[in-house]
Amino acid sequence: NDFFEHYGILGMKWGIRKYQNADGTLTAAGRARYGGNAKYGYRKDQSDLVVKTIKKGTKLYRITAPGEEIDGKAKYVYYSKADDSNIKAIIPWLASARGKEGSSIEEQVSSLRKNTYELNSDMKIAPVSVQREYQKQILKNPKMLDSIVANSVANGYSHADVEIFNKMRAVKTKKEQDKIMDSAVRQQIKEEYGDLGAAFVKAEVARTKRELSSLYDKYVAEIDVTKARVKNDPELSTRETLQLIDFSIGGVKKYQEGLYKYIKDRGYNAMYDAAMNAEDWQVIAEEALIVLDDSIMTKVSEKQLTVKDYTKASIKAATWRTKVNRPYDYQSNRVQSVVSAALLAPIATAAVALALVP
Repeated sequence: NDFFEHYGILGMKWGIRKYQNADGTLTAAGRARYGGNAKYGYRKDQSDLVVKTIKKGTKLYRITAPGEEIDGKAKYVYYSKADDSNIKAIIPWLASARGKEGSSIEEQVSSLRKNTYELNSDMKIAPVSVQREYQKQILKNPKMLDSIVANSVANGYSHADVEIFNKMRAVKTKKEQDKIMDSAVRQQIKEEYGDLGAAFVKAEVARTKRELSSLYDKYVAEIDVTKARVKNDPELSTRETLQLIDFSIGGVKKYQEGLYKYIKDRGYNAMYDAAMNAEDWQVIAEEALIVLDDSIMTKVSEKQLTVKDYTKASIKAATWRTKVNRPYDYQSNRVQSVVSAALLAPIATAAVALALVP
């Protein structure tokens, strides 16, 4: 009487999902079905022409370090319950961006605060499509395109190397480039080894210059290839182009200032934090925002964060991502280890207690 029974629908195939790609992200049809926007990779309420308004009196939140709150500057904020956990869950990343990389989780958490604000007036959020209008224009500017692409490519190299490479790219002749590299390498070797024998220093300088020269050629080639790809995508239709321009907002000052002005000139005082909210790559937040005019909100409280806040947030954030089917593995090892520790702690405590029972 043994048998195998399976139910399905006509046309379905093993291992193939109708609305998902192999990596779990939604297809264009999936985004359309579940509320996403196939063109921009965002939920419809963020990218279509409907203007979203958040009413006066609404509480906004921001995680930052002491002394960073400068009046008149754009501010990254969130307001949803889900994002209270989602943003706290990336505390290691937030802390490392402020020079705390490699520190203990206790030190990282203690370096940050959760600030609460209240809106003095309505907040009018620009749809993502407004950002795209400006980005299409800016990428036609050769200098701006070069800055945005170089900023993106630089993420794969050390800060010190990029500083040297950018100086080399700014001059015209090979002789000038060699002079910049030679000076930088000699200074680096001197700082690292001090006054050693001339023969050793000479050999070390030559070796480092060979390595750095090869790395520079790779850096320039990456920039050229990426620029060519972006030029062939004037409608911002690919995931790679969107990722590049969204993650460069914070790294290219002229681009950031131009984008903020473009949006404010059209009557908006806030925008979506595109890099945090996109569905097409590793999503961090549900609805992270950038307030372009901070005079619309008033700070009402400040709270020191704790490791307990981070641990609880990590568990909730992981649950939220599973529920909404949004992949995310940035800082995953740290998050998973803390979550695992939080979940296993009660079990370990119980085991010790039982072991002590006579």
